[in-house]
Amino acid sequence: KVNSITSMLFSLGGKLIMMIIMMLACKGFVKRMIDFIESATNDDMRKTLFGGVCAALIIPLAAVALLFTIIGLPVALVIAGLYIVLMYIGTIITAIYLNERFFKIKNGMVGTTLGLAVLSVICMAPYLGTLIGLVVSTFGFSLIVRVLFWND
Repeated sequence: KVNSITSMLFSLGGKLIMMIIMMLACKGFVKRMIDFIESATNDDMRKTLFGGVCAALIIPLAAVALLFTIIGLPVALVIAGLYIVLMYIGTIITAIYLNERFFKIKNGMVGTTLGLAVLSVICMAPYLGTLIGLVVSTFGFSLIVRVLFWND
């Protein structure tokens, strides 16, 4: 039990550091993300989730396919690295979503920190925690894909 709590605290600390860096370095992206979340309807969110799940499945398959060519090997490694980073950041994006939709705390850092803490505790659940963490990361990844690549 102590190891799981310690690892959860280290994970939460790493995500908090990444959140602070992301919110300071990518103010425009975070603002676009918040604007999309505030204006999105349930239908928009369904489309976002569908597109993100498709991208989350296709990108690793494309990276594996590129591994079989000499020229594609470095490209596949870069794609795999970006994919891992975006899935990690997906949890932070989901915490921003929780704050904007449910907590509605005006201070974005405090609200996102609360969202990260809630998600970290939920992801500690035995057996289902890993599945919930995957869903949370994929949802955040979907929001990233939607804001970066779909301009409605």
